Amino acid sequence: MDILRGSVVGFIGLGPLGKNLAIKTRKAGAEVFAFQGLSSARYEVARNGISLCSSAKEIVSKVKGDTLVLALTNAEDRREILEGDGALLSLLVEGMTVIDVSPNAGTEAKQLASEAAKRGVLWVDAAMTGEDIASAIDSLEIAAGGTSEAFRSARPLLNVLGREVLHSGDSGTGKTRLLAPTS
Repeated sequence: MDILRGSVVGFIGLGPLGKNLAIKTRKAGAEVFAFQGLSSARYEVARNGISLCSSAKEIVSKVKGDTLVLALTNAEDRREILEGDGALLSLLVEGMTVIDVSPNAGTEAKQLASEAAKRGVLWVDAAMTGEDIASAIDSLEIAAGGTSEAFRSARPLLNVLGREVLHSGDSGTGKTRLLAPTS
């Protein structure tokens, strides 16, 4: 399956979800770079042909104007990556698309999308649900919030990652649409 051949995708966060999404992306033909995670996760992604980076700055330099996926489950790690030394927001380059699948990303999605837009970066907040989210099996449903342009840019990768992909509206609606209680 070479659906993503020619694209470059970076993953920051190699918890169970990030690791499995990165491997799935690599199997779809993309050149994949990854940063962060336990040594066992780094070993597994490296065995699957994913190049490891030692910092957020390095991964951004590898991805350049393509796609970066944030899968940070720990709020402290998320804060450190986004705002700490070498803050990710200051490193993003024009033309890049960021897809934030972090489970705790909903409340700040509008602010992050606005900051990214100032740098010419497209931002998508994406919520995932399914039988087993962590294993990234083919039953994942994805609700993505962001501008129409951001969604169009992210869609090829989202289609690889999920069985069903929905554009839920503006920034911040990805998390709220999928996670909202149904009546």
